Amino acid sequence: MLALPGSACLYGGAELGLPDATDLPDTARQDPVWGRSGHRI
Repeated sequence: MLALPGSACLYGGAELGLPDATDLPDTARQDPVWGRSGHRI
């Protein structure tokens, strides 16, 4: 994408006014790499 003509914009969330999710319970947090690796990574 960065090799194409034009400007590239990367959004981190603050620019969009998205709230921070700092109060999630441990059961709501997911790591897909951990699950797909069979809990080896």
